[in-house]
Amino acid sequence: VLFYWLLASVVWYSVVALLEGRSCVVNLDTIPHLDLEPTLTISGSSAGGDMAVQFHVAYSRIVSGSCGFTGQPYRCAITHFSNETLVRRNESCEAYDCAAPYDVGMAVPHCVDASGAVCGANLTLRYDHCKFFPSVVKVGELEQVVRATPVCAQNRSWHDQIPGCIDDADQNLPGARAYGFRGQYDSSHRKGGC
Repeated sequence: VLFYWLLASVVWYSVVALLEGRSCVVNLDTIPHLDLEPTLTISGSSAGGDMAVQFHVAYSRIVSGSCGFTGQPYRCAITHFSNETLVRRNESCEAYDCAAPYDVGMAVPHCVDASGAVCGANLTLRYDHCKFFPSVVKVGELEQVVRATPVCAQNRSWHDQIPGCIDDADQNLPGARAYGFRGQYDSSHRKGGC
């Protein structure tokens, strides 16, 4: 990662120098040595926060930390919790207590329980149920979801992997750094939903 950062810096300064009519000679001795870990961190806000959390769990071998501003837990958006009532897939409403608020095209397309079983025919979750109905979220069931997901083999190329596999969370996540944040007055992510 550090090598690519240095290479990108050299290329950027060379291009700027050319455009300004200056010399393109870069003295690598003047670039400071940075003692960085050879891993990456990821962050995002709202849907980007969701993605940061998903990516951190799925690729925990290479990601050392994540920051999810108003991000949901791993696979929360598609997990049917044991204390939750499903709704009809084609139901639409003016509030978030249905599958497709405001637009039928927004319905949750895929729904599974903690064991990986698919939700019933023509049934799905309330849209953004983790954000708007955080009381249904059961952390223990989310842990089951992670443990039930197949682990990718470390010495295989990506196209030889089991579909949907993730890095070994038991091995990689205990020492990982993660930060989650929800604004005190955020009305689109209710308290407890991040």
